[in-house]
Amino acid sequence: NITNLRWNQINLFNKTIIVENTKNGYPVGIPMSEKVTIVLKGLKNGNGSYYVFEKDEKPLNRWYVSTSFIF
Repeated sequence: NITNLRWNQINLFNKTIIVENTKNGYPVGIPMSEKVTIVLKGLKNGNGSYYVFEKDEKPLNRWYVSTSFIF
């Protein structure tokens, strides 16, 4: 669930997102597009939060996050 994405799951250097809770129990690295990498780097600047998409230290709801990324 993208709304629960945490900064410690993102590797901006390798451009991957690590999904820890998978059906088979093994973490999986998902490659990020250049556009996603740029957006996340922009969010990271000055953001000392736990979740990538949060307000008041709680994850944002799914609707808000999904509508924010319509290009």
